Amino acid sequence: MSTLFAGDDVTCRVLRRGTEVTVKFPLSVSKRLVPYHWDNRLPPYGVVAGLVFTALSLPYLEVEGAFKQFVSDQCSYLVSCAASEPLRAEGDEVVVLACVLAHRANLGYEHLENLRLRKCNGVPVRSLKHLQTLLYGPNADSNSNNNLDNQSEEGSSSFERPAFHRFEFEPNGRVVVMDAAMADVATNEVCAENAVPQPWRLTEQLASEVAAMASKRTELAL
Repeated sequence: MSTLFAGDDVTCRVLRRGTEVTVKFPLSVSKRLVPYHWDNRLPPYGVVAGLVFTALSLPYLEVEGAFKQFVSDQCSYLVSCAASEPLRAEGDEVVVLACVLAHRANLGYEHLENLRLRKCNGVPVRSLKHLQTLLYGPNADSNSNNNLDNQSEEGSSSFERPAFHRFEFEPNGRVVVMDAAMADVATNEVCAENAVPQPWRLTEQLASEVAAMASKRTELAL
C-alpha cells in the first residue's frame, strides 16, 4: 500500500454472502477540512490589496511552529480548528490570513498574520473560492489580475458589489475594512511589486493538476 498513489487500484478478497470474491478498489486520499498535504503542489492562495489568504493545512502549521511548546494565541486557535472541526461539505476550507504584503491600502494592518477569516461582507466564508466569489461575483477568473473586467453582463447585473470590503477574523474578533475600488488597484500593484504571477491560485486548480499527473502515470504504466 505504501508504494501506491491516489487513483491506483488495489485488489482485495472479500466475503459476500459467504462467497469469496476478488474485487478492485480505487485508492483516494481521505478528505479532511484541514488537509495533510497538497500532493507536492504549491499551496492555494488569494491576494486582496496585500492581504494574503490561504487554506489551512498541516504543512502551514508546521512552518508556523504551531506544534512547539510555546505558540501564539493565533496558532493555538488554528491548531484547534485542525484537530476538532469536521468537514461538513465537500470543498470547505479553513481560510487563513497568512500575512500582509505592505501597501498604502493596508496601512495599519501589516502586522496581522495567522488569523482565521470567518466572514467577508457579512457572509461566512467556506473556502478560498467562496471568498473570491464574495469579492468579485460568481464569474470571477482566478487567472486574471482584474476580475471586474471579466464579469459578464449577466453576472455583473446579479452581483451588487459593496463600496467597502469588511473582513472579520478570529480569534479576538479583529475586523479589517477596505475601500473596494482601492483594493483592486492595490492588488495589481502588490502582485507586480512582489513578483506574484496571479492574485489567485485555488484548490480546484491543484486538484486538476493532480488528476492530470495521475492520468499521465497511468498512460506511462500502460
